[in-house]
Amino acid sequence: MECCQSHNEQVVTCQPFHKSQSQWTTVRREGKESKRAKPKGANPVDMRNCVEELVKFPLHSQMNGTLEWDIGLSQEFCSSLLGHHSADPFSPIANSLGVSQNPLYIQLASALYEIITFGSLQASSKCNKLASSYEGSGLKQKEEWFDLVHKKGSELAEILKNINFELHVQEAFFTQLKGGLKTVEGRCALGGYNRIASGALILFYKCLVLEVQDVHRCASFFEMLEAESLAKVLPGVETIDEGIQVYRKFYSEEKEMSNGVLAICVAKVAAQPYLSLARILSGLSYEGVQSLLNEEHLLGSIP
Repeated sequence: MECCQSHNEQVVTCQPFHKSQSQWTTVRREGKESKRAKPKGANPVDMRNCVEELVKFPLHSQMNGTLEWDIGLSQEFCSSLLGHHSADPFSPIANSLGVSQNPLYIQLASALYEIITFGSLQASSKCNKLASSYEGSGLKQKEEWFDLVHKKGSELAEILKNINFELHVQEAFFTQLKGGLKTVEGRCALGGYNRIASGALILFYKCLVLEVQDVHRCASFFEMLEAESLAKVLPGVETIDEGIQVYRKFYSEEKEMSNGVLAICVAKVAAQPYLSLARILSGLSYEGVQSLLNEEHLLGSIP
């Protein structure tokens, strides 16, 4: 699904979205226009709902070589975090602590969330029970890691606090938005989209922030693609007719003509939540991550 969700002025509008299982984000399969969510009340971005994607995205990007800089973790180590489970289901520690069999990055995300939010791991949490049994580092080193996570996490929380809207796009277009190749997002002028204005901050897939530079109203997608340049709106699409067919998957011609179209011009901002999380992972390095997970022998931990 493609979704638009406003936070300072909460609005949700959904469009069909498909993505291969190999991609880093999770896909929800829902119906078309008849099942689009309706506008609802204001609600800020909750870090609890973002932190798993914020951990997963830089790990995938590090593996693929698409992160802006090297966070110092091997591809094998990142793969272990993304694909391996938190414990052997038959091991005594897994059974005694009730450890879930989720991929390790989910456990790591939970630990980071607790440290960012509370300054430490909560005494009753599974994360704390696991980390406290890890003997690979001293108390002073652990305090330094906690300070790092809390400081960088506070920067992350500040970014999320200022988000105005959330949007989802198809993967190819997400990568183009992140790289600055796609600079215009076209939407039918429905509901909350009409409240998007210059200066608004839009969060894509819980990890990428773009700032709205301008919003242009057009009578149709044809007019928008002609005025804004096809290469800026739908990079890789060769003709305007093909571009119109892209939007026809999401909007009927009747809906387009009765509501009009918005060309939302965007630019990437310097402060990115996924980069804040990447700095945390870089600072923790192998030993810090393993300490939070109580995993001393993760694959790839010794490059």
